[in-house]
Amino acid sequence: MLLVVLAVLVGACTTRADLEQGRETERREAEQDTEQQPPDTPAPNDPVPVPPVPLPEDPNDPNGPSPTLPGGPEGVELLEELTGRLAVTDGSTLVIVDPGGQNPDLIDEVPGGRVEQPTWSPDGVSLAWSTLLSGDGLLHLIEIETGLRRQLSTGNTAPNYLQWTDDASRLAYLQNNAEELKLSWSAIDAGGEAIGSPRDIDGGIPLYFSWSPDNATLAVHRGSDLVVHEAVSTEELLQTDLVFTAPDWLDERTVLAAREGALGLVEVSTGLVTEVAELAGPTQFVLSPDGSRVAYLAPGGGTRSVSANQTSFTPPVLRVLELATGNDVVVTDDLAVAWEWSPDSNRLAFLAPSDFSDDSVRWYFWQGGGIVGATSEHVPSDVEQQSYLPFFAQYAQSHTHWSPLGDAFAFAGMVEDTEGIFVHVIGATPQSILVADGDYVTWSPEEVVGGGGISPL
Repeated sequence: MLLVVLAVLVGACTTRADLEQGRETERREAEQDTEQQPPDTPAPNDPVPVPPVPLPEDPNDPNGPSPTLPGGPEGVELLEELTGRLAVTDGSTLVIVDPGGQNPDLIDEVPGGRVEQPTWSPDGVSLAWSTLLSGDGLLHLIEIETGLRRQLSTGNTAPNYLQWTDDASRLAYLQNNAEELKLSWSAIDAGGEAIGSPRDIDGGIPLYFSWSPDNATLAVHRGSDLVVHEAVSTEELLQTDLVFTAPDWLDERTVLAAREGALGLVEVSTGLVTEVAELAGPTQFVLSPDGSRVAYLAPGGGTRSVSANQTSFTPPVLRVLELATGNDVVVTDDLAVAWEWSPDSNRLAFLAPSDFSDDSVRWYFWQGGGIVGATSEHVPSDVEQQSYLPFFAQYAQSHTHWSPLGDAFAFAGMVEDTEGIFVHVIGATPQSILVADGDYVTWSPEEVVGGGGISPL
């Protein structure tokens, strides 16, 4: 975890290509090791797998085991009242479950491969994900209610990030090729079919992007440049010398971005920048869903010591800026590793170390100037640490750990000695609740239901 923390401090945007290339190398080595080893024999350098912690069975629940709950039946009722569904990966499988872990539906299983990047469409109707098996990368789509499935070959690498347009008519994705990250997008028809061949945009390092509210334009941070790319035409350079990760759209005419010394609003038609906050170096920022506030890193004060060698540093401060009024408040002066707005823009979750002497962290929930709760102390899963946290500002535009009503939060990790997917009901339970096995979770944006094409577990 401290590696992730330090990456944020020095600008995690410069590490994406290296990390993704490293993940691709690990995948290929894992496949080779699997082919060379006898069945059920771990590769020489692999840790011995630990069996999942079994959940206590509920004889009154016909759908399977019940979650581990503080407060007994009251906890079950709390989870049953939550809306939406969870998409959960666990290595080679993808399932969707109710917030309490009940009614699991198997979406995909790739023995010997990996299932990654589950991404709900903004209306909750469809789910996209990627798989990689024996060097074959695939992009998958499923319509949850009907079970209609589509897939698109992506060559010898799997997409490592997906983002829908707001109207779910297009899906853009990042993937590695032999030389660089590549950004591609496909138009999707009403039946989930890709229209024509995927269209590519020249890549670079780093490479981040954001769909415009009118679903027609991509704002792309490529290298140190900000470009806008019409989905059906050409690109235009807006700004250079950028010091941030993912851009975001305030409206159809304005992109939020950062240059050396300032966080600013870039007018798409002219490239002119209106500065809204001063910066003293690299930053990360996340715009609230309603576009009214931005949570960002700013120069900090005070000194912290890290680990046994007591290395000292000055962490940046997490602040929230109200764009209409200029009101700027401090959320925390402790080190924030990642943050994410609730769907209604009322709450901000931020991840911070519990104690710099180990890898434990908590998600804290901030609302209107104060902390209103926190998850159990935990160590994030390897997938969270490697694939999500270094790029949280990009994922904040396409994935969410929040429930649709902003009353609960899901995460993957290890609480004490138990690994899995946990749900925290804000203000209702003092502890986070184990609901399923898994290494990554994302909550649907709307209420969704299973259909005849989905296989219950």
